[in-house]
Amino acid sequence: MECVYTLQVLYVVLIACMFCSGFEYPSSAGSDVAQTAKASSECSSGCNKTCPGRTALPTVSHPLADAKCLDKPTSLPSHAVSSNGAATFDGGDCDHVNTTEATGNRGYFTVALWVKASCSKSCQILSFGDSAQLKYSGTSLTLSGTSVSANLASWKWISIRFNGEMYMFVSNINSRFHIGGNFVTSESLNLTIGPMRNLPGYAIEVADARWFADSLTSRELQQLSSGASNLEVLEVESNCRCPGDFPVLDSSTKPYKGLKCLSNNGSASVSRLNKNGGYAVFLVDGDTGTSWMSGSGTKPTLTLELKNLHMYQIQKVTFRGMEPNVKTIQVDLYREGSKLLSNSCTLGPGSICINEGSGGLSLKIEGDAADITRTKYENLLANKLVITLSADSPVVFSIAELNVGARCGCYGNDPTCAISADGTYTCANCVGNTTSTHCDKCIDEHYRSSVNDLVCPHSRQCNTNGRANGFCQEVGGACTCKSNVEGHLCDKCKHNTVNLGSSSSSGCTSCLCDPMGIVQCNDDMTCQLQAERSGYELLAMHGHFLRHNQCWLYGMCM
Repeated sequence: MECVYTLQVLYVVLIACMFCSGFEYPSSAGSDVAQTAKASSECSSGCNKTCPGRTALPTVSHPLADAKCLDKPTSLPSHAVSSNGAATFDGGDCDHVNTTEATGNRGYFTVALWVKASCSKSCQILSFGDSAQLKYSGTSLTLSGTSVSANLASWKWISIRFNGEMYMFVSNINSRFHIGGNFVTSESLNLTIGPMRNLPGYAIEVADARWFADSLTSRELQQLSSGASNLEVLEVESNCRCPGDFPVLDSSTKPYKGLKCLSNNGSASVSRLNKNGGYAVFLVDGDTGTSWMSGSGTKPTLTLELKNLHMYQIQKVTFRGMEPNVKTIQVDLYREGSKLLSNSCTLGPGSICINEGSGGLSLKIEGDAADITRTKYENLLANKLVITLSADSPVVFSIAELNVGARCGCYGNDPTCAISADGTYTCANCVGNTTSTHCDKCIDEHYRSSVNDLVCPHSRQCNTNGRANGFCQEVGGACTCKSNVEGHLCDKCKHNTVNLGSSSSSGCTSCLCDPMGIVQCNDDMTCQLQAERSGYELLAMHGHFLRHNQCWLYGMCM
């Protein structure tokens, strides 16, 4: 039996030491949450926010606006602009409209119009240049030998874009078709709208034709096809357009879509913004080919707003591609608007900033695990960082990337938690007798010794009939008792109450005895009188001392 007892004691000691070995940061944690952040910065004098491409639609003409055709469509599609002109070719007064249109840089252009047609045989909708013809057969559209299924019995929006390659769009930008062949462009092109001759059994209606002297972007074509008054709004510099030969927005960029523009086939990309501009988003876009650059100054400030619904335990902040002109870096952590912690380093010998090579520099935020208390840990839980750079004299600060190393905000009590790519996490496997969405509360009947403990190693079994809820107090373990119950474990009835039981909302039943005249109320609800009052005449009824008869207080009874 002695051996068994010794093993039991050893087991208890081992279990207890699971919680006395000191705090450790979870090894599975550690993620860069910068790309889920909203970055902003001061734009002091001279910071560059010019757009490399267009900021408005290119030059546009309306080939049908001055058409002399008398025959017009009886009704127009809702998105067509009537003032841009319309015509009907059905054997009447005219069979085509002819104009000469200018192209843009490198001969790029876009033509768009609304079409409704009924042709018994193949009929021409339009032609441009020396050889490009768009024809309709009743079941398909054919442009320069490339055919696509189409039904023009009702109004359809059609656009043709040339930017070194030719593409046709039918109805919307998602119906995109690559047109083969070699098209020869020039500074100006002849445009013909209509069949060029009157043929029996056909009718072609056209409206709102537009010729642009450049290749339109996908956003601009979407605006035309939908009749929207404005472009799709982007998070950063929405007015900056993609260049003509990279017309498609890259929807995969982080933290916002559309920071880059893709070539026609998506194999190459360029920045939609000035890649060395004053855009704070370049700090968190995961691309070392772009850089945030301040204007000339001595103390710019960067702000990173992390996910609103999450707080992260911040490990360190790392700067990539930083120009060697910074003297001091200061990082302030905030949660719900309150400043929690400030850490800084001055570059030079003995600096706590760590040089990571190739313009890399990191500043550790979290302290050593051995020194962590609950208060210190909670000061690391942030959803906003404010970073201040400083130099001795006005300079242009430049940073390619800013990484924020962070862990799940689980108080170190979920060793399996990991932050996902979109910045979310779940504290699902709390240890140390903890629970809640952040593993920061004690489970039922467990408590912490100190306000600075992170785990709940101690158990407290409050009386289930006397406790007010399923929890002892988080710190110290005191039980919260029902109104008629007392004691450290909520296991005693208060004076003049009896029968501790779960059926009573107050825990114990109140007696009818006068509390000033009894020793106690017995379990059978009879009153045990005080000894010094026994010589008096006491009026009793059914074993209960009546409250309203208090003649014993005066030493006489009538």
